[in-house]
Order: sequence, then C-alpha cells, then structure tokens
Amino acid sequence: IGVKSEVVKYQSLRRMLNIVGRVDYVEPNVVFVNLKFEGWVEKLYVDSTGKMVKKGEPLLDIYSPDLVSSQQEYLLAMKARKSLETEKSAESGLTMIKSAREKLRLWGITDKQIEDLEKTGEVKTVLTIYAPGSGFVIEKNVLRGQKIMAGENLYKIADLSKVWILGEIYEYELPFIKI
Repeated sequence: IGVKSEVVKYQSLRRMLNIVGRVDYVEPNVVFVNLKFEGWVEKLYVDSTGKMVKKGEPLLDIYSPDLVSSQQEYLLAMKARKSLETEKSAESGLTMIKSAREKLRLWGITDKQIEDLEKTGEVKTVLTIYAPGSGFVIEKNVLRGQKIMAGENLYKIADLSKVWILGEIYEYELPFIKI
C-alpha cells in the first residue's frame, strides 16, 4: 500500500528558492557633482564614463565671470582692511572679508583655493573642480566648451566597494525568506 516508516528526529527543513536579482549602487555611496554658479568648461580631466576617481582629484576647469568678480571682491576687502586705521573701520573691514570669504565657500570653493587666493593676491580666471568622493564615474553630462548652469548635474560618481543586490520574489515565497 506504499507505507514508509522513518525514525522521528529533529532536523532543519530547507527550501531552495531561485530568485532573479540585479546588482545596483548603494544609494548613500553615490554623489552628484554640480556647481552653484554658471560658467564655461575650459578643460576636462575626467572625460569619459567608467573612469575611477579619488576624492580630491581634479574633474574639470571652469571659467565663471561671477566667480572672478567674487574673487576680486574678496581681494578688495582684504586690501581695504589693511588700509583702514581706526578700530571701528578695521572691524567693519573684517566683516567684509568674512562675508566675501563665506560667499566663495558657499559656492563650493575649497579653503585651500581661498588660501591660495590670499597668498598670491591674483584672481584666477579658471577654477578647478575636484571630486567630492571616490568611485567610478557612472554618468558624465559635460563636454569641453559647454556652458554650465547652476545646479546642473555634471558627473555621477558611485563608490562600488559595496553594492546592493535587489532580488525579486513572489508573495507566496515570503514565509521562506529570513535575514
């Protein structure tokens, strides 16, 4: 009649599931490179997708009239403070310097670039933009000579040291999935 007997014992019951999945970027490890001012691209250091970049590596050189005038404003504020003699005037000059420096910083100019401006006293017509993080360039939306508007995404850089695997399972398979 087909009856089988077996010794009763504890054992794990396992079920094998075949799941379709795709590898994706870990979202917190993706950075966009964009500018807070408009300008024209003079030179590209990273000119194709798929290139590995390290944090602080140059991506592109850009010319921006707004940036040039802000640098001039900062240098004028520094010269004005040096020429002011009275304590009240010196305090006002210091406020002007802080304001001009903060404007440069809010536009994404690094402290090192501002220090170089202070040391040389020369306005740079072309500014180098550096990578905000390490990873592979997965999108490049910039060409040499292109006019860039503020907020436009130029590069998308993804750190692939960790990735997500997004699996697709059916609802009836949910009870068999454990962390």
